[in-house]
Amino acid sequence: MTDVWKLYPENLPDFYTLKLFIIPSWYPTELHPESGTFFKERAQMLKECGLNVVVGTHIVHSVKDVFRAPFSSNIQEKIEEGIPTYISQSVNIFPKLEKMAFQRYTLITLKLFQHLIQKEGRPDAVWFQSTLWAGAALGEYLNSQQIPFMVSEHLKEFLNNDFSEIQIGLIKTTYTNASKIIATSNDLYNSLNNNYPEFSSKLALLPNPVDEDIFTLATRSENTPKNILCIAHFREEKRIDILLEAFHQIINEGHSLALYLAGKGSLRKQLEKMVYSKGISKSVKFLGHLPQAELVKELHKADILVLPSQVETFGMALIEAGACGVPVVATDCGGPEDIVTSEVGFLAKPESVSALKEGIQKMIQNYHQFDREEIRNTTIKRFGKGQFAQSIKELLQSILG
Repeated sequence: MTDVWKLYPENLPDFYTLKLFIIPSWYPTELHPESGTFFKERAQMLKECGLNVVVGTHIVHSVKDVFRAPFSSNIQEKIEEGIPTYISQSVNIFPKLEKMAFQRYTLITLKLFQHLIQKEGRPDAVWFQSTLWAGAALGEYLNSQQIPFMVSEHLKEFLNNDFSEIQIGLIKTTYTNASKIIATSNDLYNSLNNNYPEFSSKLALLPNPVDEDIFTLATRSENTPKNILCIAHFREEKRIDILLEAFHQIINEGHSLALYLAGKGSLRKQLEKMVYSKGISKSVKFLGHLPQAELVKELHKADILVLPSQVETFGMALIEAGACGVPVVATDCGGPEDIVTSEVGFLAKPESVSALKEGIQKMIQNYHQFDREEIRNTTIKRFGKGQFAQSIKELLQSILG
């Protein structure tokens, strides 16, 4: 396992003793194990880096979730991968009353945070994963307690500032109290800078990391690609429908390929009907939501990863594929612009069947030019744990300075 602190040993004792509370706005639960998995992985990575990390999160479920599986409203305390983790859950009883729903969320989240301090002591700093809603709920309180915090944004709505007046007000209040505002891609950084210019001095760019010790190099020697993998939630903005149409056309032109779809979501039945209607059921397989270990296995079997999204603030699947040495085809839709270089794959115009088809065909034709070890090395150099650890150290030094 990589010891990232050997790469960056300066000020090491300070960071071994620093206590960081991570407060995600969404997080994996038994009901939704796919939600916020990268927040959990990131916390584990920071723990491995030597930080004293504590995770606390309040999860709000829809009313229909109550009928799917019971859950306790009490604060759950557990140790996950050596990290003290505190999770509370509730049901949104005001689904159409945003202000009241937020007020209730704030009260519960404040109670959770005070429980964290009682159990774990006062933090040196807090990291909110998304202003909406965790950062907005606790930002003013932390400011009153003189606890510095940073907030990272991940919602696609930040790319076009598609928020209600209430939400914009909460975002501005949170940014006023924050020490740092983190964007995961240049596109997101520029959008935040344009829409909230008064906070430009607080902005920082911090790409999401990949754990190269988990996402390992795939040893494959095929000169002709056979397996295409797509990892995405089955939501409208992921545009799996465009991928299916492009794949259908490529198959009809005589290519022998298989498409594997890893993910879950409300559009699954609709996508299954589309596969059936196009007569490509034998070539398309739905894998469902995959735990991390299973995801790595699928990446090791894949020849190409395709991400056909309409919009992405980053694109975790791209760097996970890159760490495994898998070349990628992605749409030019925000975050992927920072990730997909000529060494790792091709970009295609979003929301275009012909453009995505052309991108996949270009990959098939030029597949032999991509070196898996080079793809992995490029990805780790830019998005590996060492780079991430150094960036976190610099951010924490700046807000604690």
